[in-house]
Order: sequence, then structure tokens, then C-alpha cells
Amino acid sequence: DDWRWVCAAAMGTLPTREDPPLALTPDGAIVVGNIAGIWRSQGGRCGFERPYDAASVIDLDARPSAPDELYALVSDGVDHLERSEDGGRTWARIATRPEGTVMERLRLAPSDPEVVYLSGVRLADASAPRAVGVHRSGDGGRSFTAWEIPLLEGERNARLLAIDPTDADRLLVHLTRRAVDGRPERVLLSEDGGRSFALVLEGLAVADAAFSADGARAWVALRASEGLQRSDDGGRGFSLAPEGDFPCVTASGDTLWVCVDETRDGYAVGRSTDGGDTVTPVLRFDDVRRLPDCPMCSEVAYVCPAWYPDLAFDLGHEGAEAPDGGVTGAPREVSPPAACVDGGPEPPAPPEGGGGRAAGGAGPPGGARLLLSAAGRRSRRRA
Repeated sequence: DDWRWVCAAAMGTLPTREDPPLALTPDGAIVVGNIAGIWRSQGGRCGFERPYDAASVIDLDARPSAPDELYALVSDGVDHLERSEDGGRTWARIATRPEGTVMERLRLAPSDPEVVYLSGVRLADASAPRAVGVHRSGDGGRSFTAWEIPLLEGERNARLLAIDPTDADRLLVHLTRRAVDGRPERVLLSEDGGRSFALVLEGLAVADAAFSADGARAWVALRASEGLQRSDDGGRGFSLAPEGDFPCVTASGDTLWVCVDETRDGYAVGRSTDGGDTVTPVLRFDDVRRLPDCPMCSEVAYVCPAWYPDLAFDLGHEGAEAPDGGVTGAPREVSPPAACVDGGPEPPAPPEGGGGRAAGGAGPPGGARLLLSAAGRRSRRRA
């Protein structure tokens, strides 16, 4: 397998401050949400345009049954819901949430195009105390019904993890605690769209969850070496599959994909075709040594090489030296090469057989593509 790296800075993301939500469109474009707005890759992922810059992006999601349809949860001090029907090229606002409602997670129900979920917190005011819960829309996000989840002492927020692909009313929700709390976190299952919940799992550092395509199985990924928990009854009960530290999990067809702690297990991404009983490594961070093959004047070609020493050092590449005296992630001031600026000399002709390369050699063309977010697909935590 051939793995390429596109630096966060090329898509307007602050590498040391943001863990942006992202999606992959049917035409292979990467859509990224961050503090500066929504970015969409173009030109073979060699550059990014910003079709939306009116607010900061908290989360985004694509509907599996219609991947060109994307929703974004954004905030300019008040939360709004934006929708794109053309793969992220244009966006339109469809709803504004009440002031004091601070949502963190957006999910689209795969089986019903009208069902949209948000989860988060309603801040305390003079009339009501702080409350967390799930907000459900049955009209495509234009209006929502809020369902509150009672908290135990020390619990902070409700985080929607996964929706059953076959039943829009079945969802798994995580009740978060502070990182220093040390007590197990609850995972709840609702089978009525958030009106009621049942406790199905408790564990340290709950990270992610997924349902199988038929809804018969579910998985919850936990960090702190508590392993991957599997349910064979649609999420009603869980037992340990493999042990380990799992930052993320997702299911695609009959394949289960997991992120793994490479320092413990020796690889970063794996796949399983037996429900998680065994996991086959498919990526080690040492494999990530190239950028996409990009023209020399593209953003990826001239921005990302300035960040490669940070990547190599952070991923533990052999022989990598700590840039900036060990303080990785310091800002990089980069500009287009002189040959790429109006009035500059003509850029050199690309080598025969392909365009200029950003870094490294050419990899095999085509093939299956897996979009990896090193820490998993998650929203930006605010409350």
C-alpha cells in the first residue's frame, strides 16, 4: 500500500491547535472544517480552496447514501447548521440554534435523509441549570427536539458516537468526564431516537464507536489499554475483543478499520474481517514519507516540505532530528517559489511522464484510497 501525507497547514489548519473534522467526497476531494472555515481540496489534492469562511467549524458529516450531501455545524458565537449538496463546493444555512446551546457533535442518520442529530450542552442561565443531551431533527435539520440526559457526579457532556445504519432511532452516546477524573465513563444506547437511554458499557477513555452495516454488531474503542469492545446484539451488551489502545474505529462493508497506539502495538492503522477478533496492520507511521505528486507551484508542494521535519520527528522516523530545539509545530513562514510568482522566471519543465513532485518519488497510480485522520474523526470540544 502507498501512503501519502498532506500537511494540515496546506488546508489552513493550525497544526498544533486543531484536530479538524473531515470528509471524503465521491470525486476524491477532502473536505476539512477548521477555525477559518471549510476547505475543499482541488487539483489532485495539491491545493485547497475555501468555499466557506463565515464561521468556525465545529463538526461536519457526509451522508453515506448521498456522499455529495454534507452538513456542517458552525459557530460565530451562536451555533448554525450549514448544508452542501454539491460535495462541499457551495454551502447554505438551514438553521440557527438558540443562544446558550453549545453543540459539539453532528451526525447524519444513514437510513433516513431527514434525520439529523446534534449532541452537546445547554449552558446554565437564570431560568434553568446546565443540561446535556441529544437533539434530533426529523426535517433535515430545520428544527430539533432536545432530549436531556441526566448526569452522574463529575460527568461533563454528552457525545454522540454512532447511529445504526439500518435504524435512525438507534444510537450510542458517550458521557464524558475530565481527563483527570479517573472514573469510568458511561456509554448509553437509545432505541427511540434519544427519548430514553440504557447503560451498555463503562470504561476508561472512551474514544469512538461504530455499527456494522446491518446494525447487528457494534464496537466501542477505548484508550488507556482497555481495548476494543464488541457487541454481537446490536449494542445492548459488550465484551472485550482485542486488547490495546484504540483512538478510533469505523466499519465499511464487511471490514472493520481501527487506529492503534503504535508505541504499544507497533502499527498505527489496522483492518479486521472477522469482527475484531484479529487485526491486520496496514499502516506504520514509518511508511508515511511522501507527499502526493504535485506541481511545484501548488500549495502542497511548497508549504508541506517546511513541515516535514516536524512530522518525521513526531512519528519517530529513524535519524529524524528535533526541529526548533525540540519544540515541534512552530509556525513556518513559506512563500511560493520565485518561478511561480508573476514576473518571475519560467518554472522548469516537468520531467517526462508526469508533473513536478512535491517530495519523494512516485507511488503506484490509482488503487484504493483510505483517508486517515491520525486521532480519529472527531469534533472540536468546546464545553
